[in-house]
Amino acid sequence: MAVKRQLRPSTARAAEVRPLVMRCGAFGDMVLLTVLLQQLALRFGKPVDVISSGPWTQPLLESDSTVGRLFIIRSRRTPYWLSLQQQRLVAWLRERGSGPTWFCDRGEGRGLLSLAGIPDDYICDTNAYTWARTDTFADRYLRFGSYTPKAFEGLLPPAKPGVPAAARLNIAPAALRELKEEIGTAKAERLHETDWLRYELPSDLVGHVWHGKYRGQEQKWFAARFTGADADIDLTADKHPEFRAWRWATLSELPDLIVPFKRELYVSVVTAFAGFAGV
Repeated sequence: MAVKRQLRPSTARAAEVRPLVMRCGAFGDMVLLTVLLQQLALRFGKPVDVISSGPWTQPLLESDSTVGRLFIIRSRRTPYWLSLQQQRLVAWLRERGSGPTWFCDRGEGRGLLSLAGIPDDYICDTNAYTWARTDTFADRYLRFGSYTPKAFEGLLPPAKPGVPAAARLNIAPAALRELKEEIGTAKAERLHETDWLRYELPSDLVGHVWHGKYRGQEQKWFAARFTGADADIDLTADKHPEFRAWRWATLSELPDLIVPFKRELYVSVVTAFAGFAGV
């Protein structure tokens, strides 16, 4: 005899709440997150609310049609009672109501979701899944967006076929914003871009950098014609400078200027942009 599971009315109502994603990361992490956001927006037919951090996130996501409410917090590690932003976040989450949630962060932010009353079985946590080393982050996010939190099994729409198109990111405008953050100016014209390129950390660095969470990076590179003057370049324009000095170099020099474990990636960049050298 088959017995139907009787759902709590609150769970059925919660299934109608807009999906929520939490991810606090660097610029590149947030670019890759757009794959998950597009996957979920197509699946649910509605925008996705996002909790994130960093000065790059709002310019990157605020005009994205897949994003509903974007809530930026400065830090997840500040004690809750000292952080007005965290308290406002928890208040907003309680007001919006608990619903299907995808957590793509380390453990710190999970406590904020708990404080907001979001049950554990409402959440898909990326840390709970095993990912193949050969998976790209786009692959992982496409699959992650098809998963369903335990409490909502049988209640949520299935992933849409054809969603892998979400991985075709238009990130050229975001690349110019990052250029401005790094060198103080975005006076440049896009010429070309590479496919996604990957490098892996040597074994002695795995577990010691990036909080031990990552083995390498995937990157997309852009060739651009600089339209400004040397005086426009200011490495101290951003409050968190990434570089101490700069100089012009020929394209062919680049592989010899980088650490050995990134050299193969730089050779790929040189090959991809060889036709634009001197343009």
